[in-house]
Amino acid sequence: MIKRMTWIDFLNSAGAVVLITTVSNAIVKAMDKKRTYQKTLAGISSIYDTFNRVIDDSAAHRVLILKSSNGGSRPTIGNNLYVSVLHEMSTPGVGQIKSQYQAIHIDETYIRLLQRLTEKREIELKVSEMEKGSFLRLTYEKELLKSVYMLEIKGDGDNYYFGSFSTQAEEFTDNDRLAFRLAIDRLRKIFANEK
Repeated sequence: MIKRMTWIDFLNSAGAVVLITTVSNAIVKAMDKKRTYQKTLAGISSIYDTFNRVIDDSAAHRVLILKSSNGGSRPTIGNNLYVSVLHEMSTPGVGQIKSQYQAIHIDETYIRLLQRLTEKREIELKVSEMEKGSFLRLTYEKELLKSVYMLEIKGDGDNYYFGSFSTQAEEFTDNDRLAFRLAIDRLRKIFANEK
């Protein structure tokens, strides 16, 4: 005898399919979240391994990864530009600035510096030659930092990421510059794998 399927039988079977589909979608999303979380942790661990290496191998007293943003375009005079520290490491005696350095509205001197950085991809500066009273000079002088080396990490259309290596010494050596370039190369690879 052939049993005919009733509407209740049909709805029950459809409900089971919906339930199974919903549960399996939830499991897939949870697994994707876990993989993303693990990838993020691995990236952050690699960043700080790189920071440790550059602190050990150079005269750098502070290493930063910063992000600038002004709504999606490159740094330009006349636009509001904000800078935040994303990651930092410093030697004893040089203060941590990440907590205070979030979405800081920067001055034209700093904007011009970032414009140079976008053009050249790396720049070296003496703090004593920065414009007196400028935000950046005051920030470095507070920690007795005398030289800074900045390198571009990436620009993604919305934000501009760059690294900063600073020292209390008068200048960097060629060995220091090599350590910074190698560190930035590793950081670029980490940032490229984020997406």
